[in-house]
Amino acid sequence: MKRKDTLKEVLSLVLIVVIMVVLNFIFTRVLVRVDLTQNKIYSLSDASQKAVENLNDIMIVKVYMSEKLPPTLMPIRERVADLLDEYRAYSHGNLRIEFIDPAKDKKVQDEVRMLGIPAVEMNILQKDRLQVVKGYLGLAIFYLNKHEVIPVIQNTDDLEYQITSRILKLTQNRERVVGFLVKGGDHDLNGDYETLRKRVADEFKIVEIDSTIPDSLDVLVVAGISKLDTSTLYRIDQYIMHGGKAILLIDGVDVQGLNARAVPEAKLNLMKYGVKVEPNLVLDVSNEMAPFSTGVMRFIVPYPLWVKVRNFNPDNPIVSKLNSLVLPWTSSITPLKDSTAKYRVTILAKSTKLSWEERGFFLLAPDYLKRPAKNRLKQFDLIALVQGQIPSAFGDKAPSGFDQKKHKSLSDSTFVIVMGDSKFLENPFAGSFKENLVFFMNALDYLSLGSELINVRTKVLTERPIKQVSDTTKAMIRLINIVLMPLLVIIFGLVRYSIRRKRRR
Repeated sequence: MKRKDTLKEVLSLVLIVVIMVVLNFIFTRVLVRVDLTQNKIYSLSDASQKAVENLNDIMIVKVYMSEKLPPTLMPIRERVADLLDEYRAYSHGNLRIEFIDPAKDKKVQDEVRMLGIPAVEMNILQKDRLQVVKGYLGLAIFYLNKHEVIPVIQNTDDLEYQITSRILKLTQNRERVVGFLVKGGDHDLNGDYETLRKRVADEFKIVEIDSTIPDSLDVLVVAGISKLDTSTLYRIDQYIMHGGKAILLIDGVDVQGLNARAVPEAKLNLMKYGVKVEPNLVLDVSNEMAPFSTGVMRFIVPYPLWVKVRNFNPDNPIVSKLNSLVLPWTSSITPLKDSTAKYRVTILAKSTKLSWEERGFFLLAPDYLKRPAKNRLKQFDLIALVQGQIPSAFGDKAPSGFDQKKHKSLSDSTFVIVMGDSKFLENPFAGSFKENLVFFMNALDYLSLGSELINVRTKVLTERPIKQVSDTTKAMIRLINIVLMPLLVIIFGLVRYSIRRKRRR
């Protein structure tokens, strides 16, 4: 009996090993993963899968990464390998991956230098000594006779987006073009918007608009209009009338430091496309901290004029995955009522119900910003998407100096995003509040490509801002924490003491 039992155990063990080997063989060739994260951050999105499924030729991804990396950077190498394996699994054999350590070959170092991948300094502990060595953390994608590069992979939060956007850039027939009209406005693209310009240049060809608007633009961005003349405004109008897509960042109030003045409504009315920008400033109890200085001391305080937006349209991919957006000195917008309109206005973002507005005389210093009476509190629309056939802001007649025969009074089906804030993309805000740039890049992608890339970019947004609640709710929560919880512990102790006492008896 003992021999039979031993034989059964050996056979069972062998069978288990065989099953595990077979399963391992199958799963190395069939991609099966279970991703339980909320935004599926460890799984390829549909856009990434389609990007490699439709390859018509061999694409080679060369990862130029040092083998000896500090322990803090090893997870980057592992994540890159895992992610590229998923791309390869969906590519039907058209994606090849190579891991190369440039330190081992002088020719490879020259190749990397020509690609624009730099050697970065890293701290490595060797022989009980902390040494500074040069290493590589770059990646290059080759397709046909073109290539795209990620010079340094500093973290993997948006790595899927970076790879997918570059694959699409290589496989598309033409480069996307975005035009910025800021010189005639209130901003400078290479000064105020330097952070934004660098980010957009990674994926678009940038054209600075001066007097004419090229027909080749995918998206036109207008930042501020208070200094634009009528002829420039008319060119913008006719670009939209001929089906051009645009993002209009129109300030209802001109803010300079802590001084502000309302932009005349006659000026704002020249840019009405389904909505109008109000000459006001919105304040909200949901806001960001802002730094101020008295000349001697510097302090940071909650600033209601830096509105922290939390209410987004859940059905629109531009904003559905955003958790917050910081809009400094923003104006509200109002949809225009027109029963004959052939366009649709979709509100993308709103303030909270505990917000209010200031008009006419503006006091911007934090000492003067007090919450008003309850009857002044209400919710404001902040960002709108207008789509469809939009009527010309100039009506049926072209301004003097333009050919009336070429004037178009109704657009083809087009898309225009309108908001009352052009400062939220300036360097301090674009650098400090990551989701400001994410929103803008989402808008560019939506207008130029549709919603394909948006879900890839927003997968890693993890900020979870605390929702605003009423003072009554706050008092109730405080009462529960201070009184009820200790009382429950006391009651539990008394009940247990009573039970133990009865058992002793």
